[in-house]
Amino acid sequence: MLKRWDHYLPSEKLRCWVYKGVLPQVRGQVWLRLLNVDQVKARNARKYQEMKEAALASSRDIMQIDLDVNRTFRSHTMFWDRYGVGQRALFHVLAAYSVYDTEVGYCQGMSEIAAIVLMFLPENAFWALAQLMTDDRHAMHGFFVPGFQKLLRFQAHHQRVLQRALPDLRKHMAHGSS
Repeated sequence: MLKRWDHYLPSEKLRCWVYKGVLPQVRGQVWLRLLNVDQVKARNARKYQEMKEAALASSRDIMQIDLDVNRTFRSHTMFWDRYGVGQRALFHVLAAYSVYDTEVGYCQGMSEIAAIVLMFLPENAFWALAQLMTDDRHAMHGFFVPGFQKLLRFQAHHQRVLQRALPDLRKHMAHGSS
């Protein structure tokens, strides 16, 4: 499918393949294509470098990012070492994003998403995160903007689904067991 990506892109077959799970060996290549990272990156040459530099000079989130990077996936070899290669890369992606998207800046919870993307797309993690957050198809931006509108809508929907499908479980989760 990767060799004939343009043929499969709009197909139900590709959608089913993705929902079944993409093998770790090709996951980065698939995410790169699904998120259109190469096109976005080409249209924004040097932007990531500029955002990294701007973040170090002016991001109000630097201290929180530094704290959270050290708490992110500590059992994964990529993030074991404080200020190691993985932690530095994660710090740069998050710091750059904090000035790239000033409405969101940085919010706890973003570090785990960025870290997973970084594991599979080390050279393109910033643009993959930007696409996940801002592209209309994925629109994760709404989970992190002040007020968390999209997160609250999803939580309310989850509660309705639980109430309809598993009312005893919903009651247990809401009140705990006695």
